[in-house]
Amino acid sequence: MVTRMIAELGVPASEVNVVVTGGLAPFVAEEATVITDHQPWLTLLGLEVAYQRNL
Repeated sequence: MVTRMIAELGVPASEVNVVVTGGLAPFVAEEATVITDHQPWLTLLGLEVAYQRNL
């Protein structure tokens, strides 16, 4: 699916960042060739940013 999205964008795959998150992300990252980054705590980091901005 990601490969099809990259093709539709019309940009080289090397210019696209694909980030996986969540508990099963390491397993997906092992099998997928388009994954560029694994951020296991992305949701919590986003919540921290929202909290800090609302202090």
